[in-house]
Amino acid sequence: MCIRTIRSLVHDLCCRGKQYEVGKTGESKEAGGDGSSVSGGDRSVATSRGSASVGRHGVAVARNEEARVRGKFGALLVVAIEDYGSYNIKEWKAGVVDGVTLKADTWYTVENGEWKEVTDEQ
Repeated sequence: MCIRTIRSLVHDLCCRGKQYEVGKTGESKEAGGDGSSVSGGDRSVATSRGSASVGRHGVAVARNEEARVRGKFGALLVVAIEDYGSYNIKEWKAGVVDGVTLKADTWYTVENGEWKEVTDEQ
């Protein structure tokens, strides 16, 4: 409510170089269903029922029987592997791309509680 009041008083309100427009809200886009793949740029959030990929300092979340994620340096990666034939979560893992434990621009899934690199063909 406060931001609406400020917007009505200050017409050149900016945040991180982006101009706010009166009456306009942030955009949201929906991606496909099971097995879909989504990606986003720096500081974005991508969620999927298949694979998700983001840029620097983004958040990639994927949930499926064969879920996989990747990101650039500083990205938060979250994978939830489901049991085949149900939506029950069998295992999950989260981590930050640091160049040591998780490498940038590399696809990962979770197997037996550990990160596992996967190729584009898998």
